[in-house]
Amino acid sequence: MAGTISNLLEIGLRALMSNQMAVQVSAHNIANANTDGYSRQKVILSPTSPFSNQSLAKPLMAGQMGTGDGVARVRRMRDEFLDGQYRKVLTSVGEWDVRADMLERIEYLLNEPSENGIASAIDGFFSQWHELSKNPESMAVRASVREAGSALSSALRFLRANLSDLKDSFDRNIAVMVEEINSIAERVAELNGKIATLKVSGGNPSDLEDLRDLLLDNLSKIVPISKWERSDGMVDIFVGSHALVSGVETERLMAGPTSNGKVYAVWFEGGDSFIPLGGKLKGYMEARETAGKYISLLDSLASRIIESVNSLHRLGYGLGGSTDANFFSGSDSSDIGIDPLIEEDLGRIAAAKAPNAPGDGSNALDIANIIGSKDDPAELFRSILSRLGIESQEARNSLEASKVVEGQIANHREAISGVSLDEEIAALISYQRAYSAAARFITIVDEMLDIIVNRLGLVGR
Repeated sequence: MAGTISNLLEIGLRALMSNQMAVQVSAHNIANANTDGYSRQKVILSPTSPFSNQSLAKPLMAGQMGTGDGVARVRRMRDEFLDGQYRKVLTSVGEWDVRADMLERIEYLLNEPSENGIASAIDGFFSQWHELSKNPESMAVRASVREAGSALSSALRFLRANLSDLKDSFDRNIAVMVEEINSIAERVAELNGKIATLKVSGGNPSDLEDLRDLLLDNLSKIVPISKWERSDGMVDIFVGSHALVSGVETERLMAGPTSNGKVYAVWFEGGDSFIPLGGKLKGYMEARETAGKYISLLDSLASRIIESVNSLHRLGYGLGGSTDANFFSGSDSSDIGIDPLIEEDLGRIAAAKAPNAPGDGSNALDIANIIGSKDDPAELFRSILSRLGIESQEARNSLEASKVVEGQIANHREAISGVSLDEEIAALISYQRAYSAAARFITIVDEMLDIIVNRLGLVGR
């Protein structure tokens, strides 16, 4: 009988310890309710192994006897499928976020519509040629033509320099993203080792797994990843077909120009270069190409202005009969400027179509009429702006759509992994009552034991 009473005490003790553990886990959940990346934990209770009771002959007393409950495990509330879906959409958000920001910055540099933009400079330049056609002998109007050309040249060179700086900044961002990938990979590998060690020793690595998953969320914003979980709790992380993390080992990414120095590449150290399929890394590589594309378009615009104006200017005559002279120097937006001869002598501006005809402004009118012709630079610039606007709007729409999906999946993840303070308080009350009942149960068993030890057999003494 004493053995049976002892078993009852053990049942009560297990109940106390189980509910104490449950209270501790709920307290941990409440403390981390606002911790980024934290997953709610739940104590899983299960009956402990019963024992056979063959001490009594009565049929009702024979068979299996319960021994109470115990903590089977502490479960981390997480849905791997949702995690994978969430990381896929984070990859999309990262890519479109970079692209939308890049196009917005190009729009800001172009600064259109504006009184000080390229469009205004083009209109101002050709308007001055129209004024010169009406007053070809006026040195003041000739000076205005030269100044308008200088202003247009400066605006084109300034914009190109800014676009080149922007392109260079994307190179630096690519290098920063690669180093961040390497840093995250090293931290994941380090956590892999700690998690595996804890699991072997029977510990609970849930907090470390949360930290690792948060790192993987951040990594997925930069580059698309896939995950393979090992039986020992470690995870292998793949970027495409390349293993970035294998247990506690990592492979390093590198970035830089290729041998010809023209194309920025990313590759695994000692391996071949590869093109990221998404994320911020892809966004910055595409941003670099897009910035280069708009530099080329700007060069085409400047070349059209140079060639269309110079071809007509060379056919005309200046005030002193000079001819076959260029108005602009340079070949594109990097070096466009006013020809040194025009800078020195305003009389060399070829407003006339015939020599020694100071009142003739017909050539100046032809140059002014480039606007509206097949070589119209204003129309080319408008097409550049239209193209930029369409690309920018597409990027903003795609970013917004990706964020909507991200929010929906995040809400589903929060419903599973997030901490509800109301639920935790309710659980605490339940655990507290169970703990109190277990304590009361032990008190009753103690009283029973006292009767057996100290009072049994005292009657009649």
